[in-house]
Amino acid sequence: MKILGVATVTERGIQFQANYYSCPEAISRKWFEQARAESKWEVFVAYNTSDLSKILIFSVPDNEWIIANIIIINDVSNAKLQRYFRSIQKLKRRRYNPTNSMLKKNN
Repeated sequence: MKILGVATVTERGIQFQANYYSCPEAISRKWFEQARAESKWEVFVAYNTSDLSKILIFSVPDNEWIIANIIIINDVSNAKLQRYFRSIQKLKRRRYNPTNSMLKKNN
């Protein structure tokens, strides 16, 4: 069943019921940058109560409904990210270090 509601355009995405959504139209129209620079604003939405993976946003200037998809935010700790980036850098050094390459060829 489709129900009407109100969402808020923020710098992080279109916030609706504790979720964030995005769509190509919002990105190309720089909605998120506008929300950061000026302030957030509200938009009308339609949604299916049994499936919040996407919502319909009413675009006032175009007088049409736009589909926005949920943004899945990974909850990765800063420490895990730091370990990941250090390991990537270590692998890059191993791969591009000429000394290591020569040692492998000689063995």
